[in-house]
Amino acid sequence: MNILAMDLGKSNTVFCFYHSLTGKHKYGKLKTTPQQIHDLIVEYSPDRIVFEICSAACWVYDICTAFKMKTQVANPNTQGWRWKNIRKN
Repeated sequence: MNILAMDLGKSNTVFCFYHSLTGKHKYGKLKTTPQQIHDLIVEYSPDRIVFEICSAACWVYDICTAFKMKTQVANPNTQGWRWKNIRKN
């Protein structure tokens, strides 16, 4: 399975394209614009796209669904993601 994970920022997006069978991966960075995200998806044509909820998530999700891509959106506001729940040694 090919996975495209994106860390969407206000100006820039960092992405990782990961092939789960071989473990090969590639990191990159691009501007957070609809055209750049569109071109990234076209270039890699992943099986699944993963990103966090943020202000850009709605239009990124729209682009993903236009390609009929399996998309997962993480919500970091839940209890499991909070640093106060991490036990320190």
